[in-house]
Amino acid sequence: MPFLSWFTKSPCDVKGDTTGCLFFELKRVEYKPADCKLGSGHQEIIFYVKGLKKQMGIDPEHECEFEVRELGNGGRAEFASNEHNPSFSKGSKQVSYTLDCTGPTTLTFYVRRVDPPPAGPTEVKVKCIFRHCISGQMPWHEHVVSLLLERA
Repeated sequence: MPFLSWFTKSPCDVKGDTTGCLFFELKRVEYKPADCKLGSGHQEIIFYVKGLKKQMGIDPEHECEFEVRELGNGGRAEFASNEHNPSFSKGSKQVSYTLDCTGPTTLTFYVRRVDPPPAGPTEVKVKCIFRHCISGQMPWHEHVVSLLLERA
């Protein structure tokens, strides 16, 4: 049976928001490990983005922001961007890039639980946001998914 479970999607591998966007598709957001447990070491939240435009006389570059933040009362998780020496902090973590809308992109954040845990529920709700606009133009288009993690 372990072989078959390898093909099963994790509940922490969430299909992305693709509604009405001509330039990007947020294919999915994945949390590793697949059991959705939030531990004290750093785990990964990975955004998988697909560019939808081929070179057709449009500017392929977009200003993009990726953000992770805890929902609710918060204080149960800390986030860091994918750096050599990640710096964890409570609240939200955001990074900005210029991306080409003609190809795929992945982006990783780190997350870990806060010890000691605050009183209350053991669930951690994480909002994952990918927003973009054509460089120098507005409005921003936003893709959002949420992950539900459980403190290990």
